Amino acid sequence: MNDRPTPNERPTTAMTQTDDDDAGRLIAIYLNDHRAGSAGGQALAERCAGSNQDNDLGRYLVEEFLPQLQEERRLVQRVRARLDVRDNPVKQFAARAAELLGRAKTNGQLRGYSPLSRIVELEALIAAVSTKRQLWRLLGSLTTVDDSVFEARLRDADTQRERLEEFHRAFAVELFGGVVADDPETEPTST
Repeated sequence: MNDRPTPNERPTTAMTQTDDDDAGRLIAIYLNDHRAGSAGGQALAERCAGSNQDNDLGRYLVEEFLPQLQEERRLVQRVRARLDVRDNPVKQFAARAAELLGRAKTNGQLRGYSPLSRIVELEALIAAVSTKRQLWRLLGSLTTVDDSVFEARLRDADTQRERLEEFHRAFAVELFGGVVADDPETEPTST
């Protein structure tokens, strides 16, 4: 017996007991949070692309990733407009400030782009894509119409994450390849 709800069937929980005003307020907060995160993620991707113009990562970000982010932001804006969600400029400012603050981290050198910066930026982009994937899943489960647009976004997010993880692995091996670690399950031996 399968107790899981079908994709368009909502589970009954205490949270489903919220009234329409509360639900509208909460979805507005949720969408504004994702919009702010998207703005910060886009700024990070643009900065990473600018710092990697001479390699495949920079080309991927410019030619595929950033155009997809633009389309995704337009989709979220259409959802927000349909739900009459107003902008929250404070969250937009906070996301931008957080991205700018991230630039202050030196990652091992005071000037210029550190190879460690690339690794950290890729990890942040992977986390952002994973979070964005949850947005598409949630919106797909809430829609009362064909959810294929959100299913397509889920597939795009999976592809984006896979590509970013490939770059992360390649750059990590390039940067840390000479570092050999013993089996982490065993206790280190003292010399």
